[in-house]
Amino acid sequence: MEELSQIKSEIKSLTSRRATLTKKADAVEIQIIDYLVHKNLPGIKYNGLAIMVENKSKRGRKKASDAKEDSIRILQESGIHHNTEKVLDRLLEARRGDTTEKKKLKILKGGQ
Repeated sequence: MEELSQIKSEIKSLTSRRATLTKKADAVEIQIIDYLVHKNLPGIKYNGLAIMVENKSKRGRKKASDAKEDSIRILQESGIHHNTEKVLDRLLEARRGDTTEKKKLKILKGGQ
């Protein structure tokens, strides 16, 4: 039991450290991009590495309610006018994997 507690504590610590390091890496990346853009450089070479700024598309996340509304609208535009919410729910369920049972420890503080 002590080993499990130590492992979980270490995971929590590493997750926190990873988040901090990711923020630092993002900040440094922004500084490098700002430098290259400010100096109007297409890129630089550093210790055998070529560092360039490139434009990359990234999709944002929709709110769940917006995604559901858009999906229902597309189903209706495709000719499914009755029970569109049920059809959508069935489509989403069909994409999911099968449910399996798994044993898991439930740990309560104070031995309750």
